[in-house]
Amino acid sequence: MQIDAKIVAPHVLKNSNIFTLGFLFPYGKNQKKTEAFVVKKSTIFKFIESDWKTESVASRASLGYVKESPTISMFFTSKQNSDWQRMSLVENKKVLKISMRRNFISGDKKRVFYLGTTRPWTVGFIDKDYDNKIWSPSMDLVLDSCFPINRPYS
Repeated sequence: MQIDAKIVAPHVLKNSNIFTLGFLFPYGKNQKKTEAFVVKKSTIFKFIESDWKTESVASRASLGYVKESPTISMFFTSKQNSDWQRMSLVENKKVLKISMRRNFISGDKKRVFYLGTTRPWTVGFIDKDYDNKIWSPSMDLVLDSCFPINRPYS
């Protein structure tokens, strides 16, 4: 599965910013855990340039907790994995274009994606300049191949 996203920030994404973008996918019994693909850029000093870094993580924290306290929840309750892979990332002033890929199969059976299903997900960002956390409402990620599948009737 591949997701291509275009994010338009409220200002130019210059090197003096701390900017984190998160794609969050709840999973598990009653959706109590969260899988995330995180894109971040942080600079401590203005004269040190920073590259974009990406992480694929699975957190024991719920989606609500991750949205409320993203830094703490990801630091203390998450484990890195290689499920999500960055394919490309291009920054141009206010625009960040990211392409990421994930296999349907995961090492954790609770996080396997299946064709013909719908998974909830949300996207958001944290920006130091605005001291803000902005999250989208929950959306449906439709896992459909657009190829007709003949399923036997049971």
